Amino acid sequence: MKVLPFGYIMPIAEFVVGVLLLIGLFTRLSAWAGALVMFALLMGSCLIEGFGALPSQLIHTLFFALLIQFHSSDAWSLDRKLGIRS
Repeated sequence: MKVLPFGYIMPIAEFVVGVLLLIGLFTRLSAWAGALVMFALLMGSCLIEGFGALPSQLIHTLFFALLIQFHSSDAWSLDRKLGIRS
């Protein structure tokens, strides 16, 4: 039964991270949170030996790494427009 709370929290976390990234608010923090979500999904897939899902999850993790790496180049986000330094 320890998986049940994780199953309730994960879709909410994915939704919040996705919305924040789409609107460009708290972009760096959202990218790190998304990377943590992907790490949790990767670990879950490995634990249940669902190795077929790993390639797509690793690609998504790469995108989060790129978001974190190039955060300073972001010119169109709400962070930049509102002067928020995250």
